Amino acid sequence: MQKLTFTEKLVCLPLIIVGLMCLRVPLIALALEIKANVSGQIPLVLINKTNTTEVITGITNETVNITYWKPGGEATALADKTFEEVNATMPGLYAFNYSNTFFDTLGEWVIYFNATTSLPFRKTVNIVANLESDTVTKLGDLPTAEDIVDGIKTEYDTKIDRIDKNTKMGR
Repeated sequence: MQKLTFTEKLVCLPLIIVGLMCLRVPLIALALEIKANVSGQIPLVLINKTNTTEVITGITNETVNITYWKPGGEATALADKTFEEVNATMPGLYAFNYSNTFFDTLGEWVIYFNATTSLPFRKTVNIVANLESDTVTKLGDLPTAEDIVDGIKTEYDTKIDRIDKNTKMGR
């Protein structure tokens, strides 16, 4: 039986406290997968600390604290950050904008977002060299049945020509 990783233990702890059995769940499936050295956004929702049924609006760069941990490092407060509310039609939805140099180490990162009036929001991200979509053959790239048949015919014709040449040479 495999041992649980530290992160898996953190996920299992609430289940153990309420008396449920902790099953080994691949956390990579729960994590956001991000390609290293590419810029982008991480969406998140901040919940009101005193009334957990409400989202918080109006949080800015100055009022949010972002701390991250990456493999082989220590937890670090992010000083230079770009954090913004997406728009008024989706109150409480924010985006953490990261540059192409931020996610520079492969592996599982943990990022905490916290404002004075919000519950902390934790996001696990798995930094990879290539996304699955970068390496999987797309359907449009596959040969058609007609291409396959043409290839077989060409190979067959080539082999027949070789046999004919060998036969004519007296072999």
